[in-house]
Amino acid sequence: MVTNIKLKRISIFIFTLLLILSFSTIIFGQNKKLDSEILVYFLPDSLELPNGIIQIKDLSQLNIKSKSLGNTIRKLELKSIKKAFPNFDESDTVKILKDGRIIKLPNMSRIFILELKSKNYILPSIKELRKEKSVLFAERNMDAKTFSDPTYTNQWYLNNTGQSGGTNDADIDAPEAWSIFTGSSSVKIAIIDRGVQINHDDLSGKVSGDSYDPQDPEGYHGTHVAGIAAAKANNSYGGRGVDWNAQILSRQIFNKDGYMGDVNTYNKICDAVNSGANIINNSWGGTFYSTTVRMAFAYAYKMNRVSTAAMGNDYQYGNQTKYPAAFGQGIIAVGATTDDDTRSPFSQTGNHIDVTAPGGINPYPYNNKHDIWSTWTGNSYGYLAGTSMATPVVTGIASLLKGYNSSLSNDDIENIIKISADDVNSNSYPGWDQYLGTGRVNARKALDLLRSPYVLNHKSANGGSVNSATDTYGTTFYGVSGLADGYYIVKRYDVRKYVNFGQTYNDLHVWGRGVGTNGFSLESPNYGMGYCDVVSHNSSSATLRTYVYQVWDVAGQYLGYYPTTPSNVHFEYTVLGKIPPLSVYISGPHFLNVHEEGTWTANASGGTPPYHYQWWYRYPSDIVNATKNEVQPLKPPHGYWFKVGTDSPTLTRSDDEDFELKCDVTDAANSTVTSSIFYVTVGGNSSPSVQQNSDKNVINILPKETKLLSNYPNPFNPTTAIKFGLPEDVYVRLTIYSINGRKIRTLINGQVSKGYHQVVWDGTNESGQPVSGGLYIYELKTENKRILKKMLLVK
Repeated sequence: MVTNIKLKRISIFIFTLLLILSFSTIIFGQNKKLDSEILVYFLPDSLELPNGIIQIKDLSQLNIKSKSLGNTIRKLELKSIKKAFPNFDESDTVKILKDGRIIKLPNMSRIFILELKSKNYILPSIKELRKEKSVLFAERNMDAKTFSDPTYTNQWYLNNTGQSGGTNDADIDAPEAWSIFTGSSSVKIAIIDRGVQINHDDLSGKVSGDSYDPQDPEGYHGTHVAGIAAAKANNSYGGRGVDWNAQILSRQIFNKDGYMGDVNTYNKICDAVNSGANIINNSWGGTFYSTTVRMAFAYAYKMNRVSTAAMGNDYQYGNQTKYPAAFGQGIIAVGATTDDDTRSPFSQTGNHIDVTAPGGINPYPYNNKHDIWSTWTGNSYGYLAGTSMATPVVTGIASLLKGYNSSLSNDDIENIIKISADDVNSNSYPGWDQYLGTGRVNARKALDLLRSPYVLNHKSANGGSVNSATDTYGTTFYGVSGLADGYYIVKRYDVRKYVNFGQTYNDLHVWGRGVGTNGFSLESPNYGMGYCDVVSHNSSSATLRTYVYQVWDVAGQYLGYYPTTPSNVHFEYTVLGKIPPLSVYISGPHFLNVHEEGTWTANASGGTPPYHYQWWYRYPSDIVNATKNEVQPLKPPHGYWFKVGTDSPTLTRSDDEDFELKCDVTDAANSTVTSSIFYVTVGGNSSPSVQQNSDKNVINILPKETKLLSNYPNPFNPTTAIKFGLPEDVYVRLTIYSINGRKIRTLINGQVSKGYHQVVWDGTNESGQPVSGGLYIYELKTENKRILKKMLLVK
């Protein structure tokens, strides 16, 4: 095996060297003249080249109309000046698109390239040119380089175009994620493994800690894992990691003699945590549960660290449960997929799996292009396959998330990774399943959940109610404040809390945060990790759960509640979703009698509460009262909006003529929205006649004159109500006309009693056929009165 490894290293090194040499003209063969060039936009009528000339070296040929600019140009150490876009015509500044839109473009013909005698003159020249009024901008001609990692194309798991013979897009959408964020050097990834080649070209300067053991036949493993998670990018070497910028803490738990023991592992994990590791990668595992190692991971969880762990490879050990992947809380258990988005044949399954990531297909040493390409000891590169390779892919995504939003908790990162995974086997197993968990991870989708229109809010709640309780049983506590580590008799209480988010979310996800919650889980043994989960939720509320314990020692002495009593539980949870846009509508009466008070409510939703309200009213300008067959607008103050001095969701007012209402609502994020106009029809004028009928509790308010009120709603579809008032019994004709004067329908033609009346028109003609949309006139005619108004039927 050693001979094969050496041969492989040599062949890979030679292959990589040839690739680097073949790229040298691209990477290092740049046009160095760019170092001494600046780009300048000269305004028209300030500087011109002779007609038909695109470049000159004799500056006396320049036509410079500004004396100041001429003095500045002569002071510059110029070798030549030329048009940057010689073929650009000024007519090209206007583009008419196929849909008729007009796009205005900059006049690129006004941009010139000034070549200086030395790059040392660049900054002084730019400074002088920027002082000129005729110079729109002056800046460097950027010396760009091609971003290339020569063997990046081998990394199908980052960007799968079918280059390995796999399925297009069977990858983690890494380039799409990098367009948002490539990582932060403030994030540290701990690689708990066989050590890392610290001076590897793709890792140097970002790795600290334990180097690999050169005598370890599998010493390449840690280096390979580290490169997958966080190899450098765009440095002309090999490939690149999921996170380009994260720092790596190498902690060795294997050497040439194999596993170095649980005590060493505990120390290494805790040391990594204490050294500031944010993410802890564990591409290793065993078939035996280790309390010592579990304590280390419990410590990491309590310290708000993310831990990833490989599910294991059944071609090595059989499908036996592996730890630390199966420890549960605080572990992201990772399986593997192939380059065609199916489960890798070796990837172990189980109820504890969370997600999968690309891990290849072939067992070592038969690896090929279908497997995972990454850094290798000996400053080289190679292919490997396994859940060991899938795990650092997830680690890299976790690192990107932490760098993008440093306030994320470990539970936040775990849940975002699970939520954003692609359910690539949904046809057979929709949702979570024991084969792929929630799916194959997707870096771009994970980052998108931290960007608009999504909003992530950390929330908390106090107190809880007991939902159920167990009988007494025995369990062991480790690391619980107030209790010595040991075995106890306990009674466990399921404590729940209903919480309201204070606003409504779309595409909502809710999860508990153990770090900060003072209830425990039901894990046994119990390591004192805070625990909170979500029993149920809707768009605006959720029910949370944690557990507390009544504890007795083995002698039967009662020790109290741990970690607290049910009523003193503190819950921490996260809400992630899209906040619906701020909106408001008004509800209340549309018809009032004269001086009758009405109350209207502005019903606000969406946005970010609390809300502030600004009410407005006006007398409509488009209500027409005329005795002539024409429409005339009313004079001011009709048509002008007036503020109402109240910051309340309700408004109470009265009036003696028709009015309109609207309400502006502003939320806590300073977004403002205005309601639709609410029309209110008032039944009389300021001096109504009052008639008391036989029922002394009923008073009929009569108008002093014939009145035709505005229809409501207007515009309408398909029905609208027309209200009119009569001071006496009279013969009435109410008719609908088209805007051209053609009669559409007669609604009333006969004797009508005094008082207020309402008729509904359903938008049909005399034959009962629907009429087309448009503007209509309705006319109220009595023996000595004729009133016209307009209305709009919308279809």
